[in-house]
Amino acid sequence: MRKGPIYRLSQELIDEVVDCVYSDLSDDNNGALLSHHVACPLVCRFFTQRSQMHVFHAIKVGTYREDWSEERARRIQRLKRILKRNRRLVSYILRLTIEIPQDNEWLGTDKTFLDVMKTVVNKDHSLQTLSLWGSYDHLVYTVENVDSQSTGFNHPLIKRLFHRKSTFPKPSTDSHNLGNLPQLQHLEYASSGAAVAAMVQIRQIDPSISVDLSRLQTLKLRMGDLDDVVHAQTIIDEASEFLRHISLLIHRLPGRINLRKMRKLEYLRIEHLVGNQITMEDPLSGILSVMQTAPTLHFLEVMLQGTITDTQGPEKFRTADWDGFGSEIERLASASGNLRVFISLNCDVSRDYLKNPVRQILDGVFEPLRRRARHIPTLNLTVIHQVHRFFSS
Repeated sequence: MRKGPIYRLSQELIDEVVDCVYSDLSDDNNGALLSHHVACPLVCRFFTQRSQMHVFHAIKVGTYREDWSEERARRIQRLKRILKRNRRLVSYILRLTIEIPQDNEWLGTDKTFLDVMKTVVNKDHSLQTLSLWGSYDHLVYTVENVDSQSTGFNHPLIKRLFHRKSTFPKPSTDSHNLGNLPQLQHLEYASSGAAVAAMVQIRQIDPSISVDLSRLQTLKLRMGDLDDVVHAQTIIDEASEFLRHISLLIHRLPGRINLRKMRKLEYLRIEHLVGNQITMEDPLSGILSVMQTAPTLHFLEVMLQGTITDTQGPEKFRTADWDGFGSEIERLASASGNLRVFISLNCDVSRDYLKNPVRQILDGVFEPLRRRARHIPTLNLTVIHQVHRFFSS
């Protein structure tokens, strides 16, 4: 049988075709991703390897739902079998997400899970992105009960992440562990305070046996209490030389984040969930406290998300310290010479609230910034408000 035209193409060109197939898909489009994951590797043997790189570049283990524990175990067993059959797939895994539920004892007792972690993160393979997600009150302290010699699970990064208390087992002295610490480039976490606290604590005891954060380039996290701020500051200080992008999601900021060491910071994104609680706090105060410490920036994105009710009107946004905010933007624009600023205000309006004055009030929120626009190279201002059908005050 005569071979088709695709067999006359170079492998480099075929790789470009496969990359284009995946380029328009986001990780959130699960249906389309699944379809491509199934179809692309089967087009022909020249598609297989490049498609596998896209399929396995990001994996997720665990589940936040406790009633899915059996499904979680089956999926981890299946992943172990796949990686055992084709060891090359491990080299494609760049992003690892661990979902941690309330019942999380399996993190230290599930031998299959520990075997997978040993395969994915070791002296021969480092991750680019580690994401910890979950909704739990505490981590069950079980790692000491695992015989690391029998399971082979003695990698410092994963082992230390699952510690919660300050009592740690004797550090491993294997030379390959000390000389090949995983150098994370991207770190993202939310609702994972205990795990991050453990990572910070073990570094304070002995920095030589934990993950190397010095070359971290991207940090994305959610902060809600003082411990979150303290841990975030520890990470930022250690990664100050290489950290370029910081993305913060805050409900409120009970402490100050200091970015003064960030001489190479390029991108700062702050999303503030204002909520509908009655408060005298300026919705810009936490954001301003961060901006005031940034020495330079090339891209600033600020998102304010709030609700408008009979008890919490839109005036709280209009009376915020926009003059101080504008002064900080001008300072950063002068320092960088080419600052791009994107500010958005997104409000859910109670259906019981008198809606007529909302647009007029919100449209005037950014007036202090508009007056300063000539001093800012790129300034994009967006106001969105919608009446929530299922939300009333």
